[in-house]
Amino acid sequence: MTLYSLRSKPWLVLACAIALLSTACGNRLSRSEILAQNIVSDGGAAATRSAGSASGSNTGTAADASGTGAGGNAAVPAGGSGGAGAGTDQAAAGGATKQPIVIGLIGWLSGLGGSTLNPARDSWVAWQRSVNERGGINGHPVELLIGDDGGNPSVAVSLAQDFVNKGAIALTSVDAAIAYGDYAQSNSIPVIGTITGTEAWEQNPMLFPPFPATQSASWGAARLMKRAGFTKVAYMYCAETQDCKTGETRFSKWASEEGLELVYSGQYSVIAPDYTSDCLQLQQRGAQAVMPVGDAASMIRMAQNCSRQGYKPVWVTPTATDQLAKIPEFEGAIGVTGAFPWFVRSGAPAIDEYVAALQTYAPDRLTNGVSYQAWGWQSAKLLEAALANVSDQPTSQAVLNGLWAMQGETLGGLAPGGMALTFTANQPTADPLCVFDIRIQGGSWVLHGGLTPICK
Repeated sequence: MTLYSLRSKPWLVLACAIALLSTACGNRLSRSEILAQNIVSDGGAAATRSAGSASGSNTGTAADASGTGAGGNAAVPAGGSGGAGAGTDQAAAGGATKQPIVIGLIGWLSGLGGSTLNPARDSWVAWQRSVNERGGINGHPVELLIGDDGGNPSVAVSLAQDFVNKGAIALTSVDAAIAYGDYAQSNSIPVIGTITGTEAWEQNPMLFPPFPATQSASWGAARLMKRAGFTKVAYMYCAETQDCKTGETRFSKWASEEGLELVYSGQYSVIAPDYTSDCLQLQQRGAQAVMPVGDAASMIRMAQNCSRQGYKPVWVTPTATDQLAKIPEFEGAIGVTGAFPWFVRSGAPAIDEYVAALQTYAPDRLTNGVSYQAWGWQSAKLLEAALANVSDQPTSQAVLNGLWAMQGETLGGLAPGGMALTFTANQPTADPLCVFDIRIQGGSWVLHGGLTPICK
C-alpha cells in the first residue's frame, strides 16, 4: 500500500510507536556478513515488482525475501548478484581502484514501510551500480550499506552507529522521521535527504535536503490550488496522529496567504470503511479542491465515496504513483513535489542519466513509477556532486566540504531555478519554497511549465 502525507508521513510516526512494542536490538551483523548478502540481485527489478502500488497491493519486498523483517536486523549492501563484495568487484571492473566510499542507507524497508519506501532505495541502488560501472567517483568504488529499521527509531539509531563504525562517511534516511539526527550532529556525520518529512531538515546543520522539503509541501499545495483556479479548498487530516493536525495548521497559514478560502477542515480515520458523511460536508461547503492527509487506500475510498454522491472535487497529494493516474476519480488531480517529477524522460542531461540507469538496473520503475524514486535519485546525485573531487582517503569531512562549497548547484538540471542548492557551513538549510506543477490528465501525469519550478 502506497501512503501519502502532507507533513511528515504521520502514518509512519504512528507505526513507529507501535513498532517499539516489539523488541529489536539493532544490527548485529559483521562487515563480512553484510557483504555476503544482496537484496537486489537482479538490479532492483525484483524489489520494484514487489514494492506495492496505489491499489494497496503488497506482495512482499526484497528485504522480506532475504529473511529480514521489521526487527531491524537487516543490513546489506547493494550492487550486484555476486555475493560478498559484489559492489566493489563491479566497480573494479569499471576501473575504480581506490578506497571504497561507504554510504549507509537506513529506512523502513520491510512490510508496510517497504511497500511505500523501497522505490527510493531502488534509485539509490541503480545510482550506485551505474556509478561503479563507469569507474566509481573519482576512482573510488561506492559501497552502499542498506539497513532495515522496521519503522523503529531506536533501531535506526543503532544502525546509524553501526554503519559509521563500519566505515560509512555519510548516511541517507529513507524514513519519515530522522531518528538519528542528534547522533549525526554530535559526530559531524552528513545525512543526505531522500525522505525529508519533518522540520528537522530545516534545523539540523548535518541534515542536507536535496530538494525543497516540509514547508514547500504545504506552501506548494496552496499555490498550485490557486494556480489551477480554485478559490474554495478543504483539508482532511487523519485522526491517528497529532502530526496530521499540525500539518493542517501549516496548510491553513499558507492557504490564507495565497488568498484561498479554507471552507472545510475535518478529521477522519484512515481505517474508516466509508466517508459518505465527510463527502456530504465537503460538498455542502463547496470545496473545489480537497487535500486528504493520510494513506492512499483511505484517499481512494474517499474519492470513490464522494463520486457516488455526485461530488467530484480535484484531489491534491504531495506524493503520487503512476497507478494513481489510472483511477478515474483522480483525473485532474494535482501533485506537489519538490524533487524533479519521476515520470519525465528528457529535458536535462541529469534526466537522461536517470532514465538510462533505471532502464539498466530497475526497469520496472519506468512503468511502475512513484515520486519517491525521484527523491532517492536526486539525493544520490547530491552526494556524488559533493564527492566529485574527493581525495584518496574519503572522509565525512570531505563530504561536508563538498556540500558547503556548493553555490547554486543544479545537479545537472535536477534542481533548476529557485531550487538550486546552496549550503552554509555549520548552518541548517532553509526551505526555498519551490515545487513543480504536475497534474493528472488523460490517465497520465503531466508536467506543466517544463522543468521550471514554481517558487514563492
